[in-house]
Amino acid sequence: MSIFKVERKILILCGIYFLLAVCSLVARATADSFFLKNFDREKIPLMIMAAAVVSSVLAVFITYLCGRFQVYGAMKLAMGALAAAMAGVVIAVYFASGSVVAVITYMVCDVVVVTPMVLFWGLAIGVLNPKESKQWFGLIGAAGTVGCIVAGYVVSLASRSTWVDVISLGLVTGLMLVVLVSLARTNIFGQEDAKPRAAATKATSAFRAFAGRIGPADETALSEAFEAASYHLEVGAVEGGAATLATLAAAGIPIGLVSDTSLAGGRHLRGYLEDHGLLDHIDHCSFSDEVGVYKPDAKIFRDCLAGLGVDDPTGVVHVGDLRRTDVAGAWRLGMTTVRFRGVVDDADRSEGSEAHHVIDRLTDLPALLGVAGG
Repeated sequence: MSIFKVERKILILCGIYFLLAVCSLVARATADSFFLKNFDREKIPLMIMAAAVVSSVLAVFITYLCGRFQVYGAMKLAMGALAAAMAGVVIAVYFASGSVVAVITYMVCDVVVVTPMVLFWGLAIGVLNPKESKQWFGLIGAAGTVGCIVAGYVVSLASRSTWVDVISLGLVTGLMLVVLVSLARTNIFGQEDAKPRAAATKATSAFRAFAGRIGPADETALSEAFEAASYHLEVGAVEGGAATLATLAAAGIPIGLVSDTSLAGGRHLRGYLEDHGLLDHIDHCSFSDEVGVYKPDAKIFRDCLAGLGVDDPTGVVHVGDLRRTDVAGAWRLGMTTVRFRGVVDDADRSEGSEAHHVIDRLTDLPALLGVAGG
């Protein structure tokens, strides 16, 4: 694992968890301090039980929100509501005092301590695939630890002021607004290098088939559900694929990937390629959901050529399995075409012309290209 290859979404998750950790610890310390200054110690157990009841009720409500809007939408709603509640608490503490304000402050802060953190990990599980979770959860947790350390230092500084409660609670409110804005403005499910989409995704097209029978909120929820589920598909690699790519890459041959996507987009496919040890050998990927067109459109092939720094397609060898999309699209640009029929044998000539070469195993490709070791 290299910290210099951290994806943008990982950095976003680290930043959000850092801010939530600061919020959680500052809220906890401020609430406890505020409570001790306004109530007798023997009432603490009663307040803790009352706060637990409130948190349990909210947990049930948040479960409903997650089912209705998915975790991403539920977290934005929860953060917005809590930020508004905290702003009200700050105003109340600044202009008023007494047991009622103390109880409300304690209850709101207790919810702030727990709820965003729980929602965050639900969000992280939805954003990251299993391999990414194993690889990056430690780093995300470390960001939270740093946040706790910073929170302790912040509370110690704020405690020097007579307005410690207002300062601390105001800081928590501000940080929660930062998190809310970050969630609203950031496509956390997106890929760092993804291009703007020029065509509707398969999922969007599928939802349109409902012909207005689902609303925008349901469409968003379904999109997020498909997005999260696409990270957990079981995808296998063709036998000999990794060894073939390694051989070609070792020979100094630039390798590009042109792929049509479905409900699983390019950002998902990159994860599958990485899981099977393929992505490190590929110099550029052009996916239909990112380029905006499907094969055999010349645009997606030219996008890949540009990514490889190749101007003349006649010196390029294209390997694919389908006549209509792979062979036809590459042929029109003057590439040498190779049809691989080891998985799908597209033998129907009505779908397009035959390729220049036909292979049954990917391991036959290096020898076909005259690469030593093939």
